Amino acid sequence: MLCIAIGAACSQSKSPEVAMSEKVPQESPKGDIPKSVPKAEILDLTGEVPQFVVIAGSYSSLEAAQSKVRKLRALGFQYADVIQRKDSELHFSVAERFDSEEAADSFSKKLKTDYEIKSYVYELNLE
Repeated sequence: MLCIAIGAACSQSKSPEVAMSEKVPQESPKGDIPKSVPKAEILDLTGEVPQFVVIAGSYSSLEAAQSKVRKLRALGFQYADVIQRKDSELHFSVAERFDSEEAADSFSKKLKTDYEIKSYVYELNLE
């Protein structure tokens, strides 16, 4: 089970869960940094979300992760989100999500060469 929930508790389940903020509209202007990442309701997205995410930062504080997401969105990465695994206290700033590891790895390399942003690919366990 995958759930969306920043600032809200995910439902209790034996399945792995991830908290993720909602997507912003496609026409988010470059350079305009929003003050906060929108909060989202809990949704079951099992089987509907790509399995590979490109992590651009891991933080113990939600505010730090949201700050990184604002910077990523200002660079034009409109689907940047914050995720948190149910079994972890860390908050991860996700630059993008993909359905293949190859595409995620290529994007991670592009972040490094084009934007000097260090990142890594993480496979979500959606089962």
